[in-house]
Amino acid sequence: DTQRSKEAEKAYQEALGIQRKLAEDGSAVHLSQLAQTLYFLGTIYRAAQRLDEAEKAYGEALGIQRKLAQDNPVFNRLLMAETLNSLGKLYSVTKRPDEAIKSQSEALEIRRKLAAENPEANLPVMAATLSSLGILYVSSNRLVEAEKALQEALGIRRKLAADNPTAKLPEVAANLIFLGNVYGALHRLNMAENAFQEAISIYRKLAVDNP
Repeated sequence: DTQRSKEAEKAYQEALGIQRKLAEDGSAVHLSQLAQTLYFLGTIYRAAQRLDEAEKAYGEALGIQRKLAQDNPVFNRLLMAETLNSLGKLYSVTKRPDEAIKSQSEALEIRRKLAAENPEANLPVMAATLSSLGILYVSSNRLVEAEKALQEALGIRRKLAADNPTAKLPEVAANLIFLGNVYGALHRLNMAENAFQEAISIYRKLAVDNP
């Protein structure tokens, strides 16, 4: 609620002041902690619709993470991807689709590398990023690119659903709906119908299994 958000903001602001002083020594540990606090503070601001403050906090966090990644890319890639993803969502809300696509695309490339190294941990977030990017492409009328991103996301989600159908089949169905809409906009009506029919079949199965 609002009171808890205010308390959380106050705590992070206090921590931020301390961490700024500690980070003056230039150590990677202190700088990483500073970036993480800025990220969480940005998330609080975004939830409160204080979007200018959120963008400023995310931007500062990302700047620190980029610097740290030059020396230790493995350690900082995951945090960078999270910050880029959050910035992309903020840019989308503030009607800056080109900046949103740029941020999400960079987040995707990081997550693609992470998924190659550790698929189990990183494929789900890679699929989510591909889906978000696909939706951004749709909003910018870049339908061919949207199709490509959503198809890749669907392929990943099908594989994940094979191992965990209860948790992952809803994501497959939602992905099919988005893809069906893209096919419709591209006048590929048979493909759109097939995507929608498959999504409906999945939802019916889920309803039977979980009435």
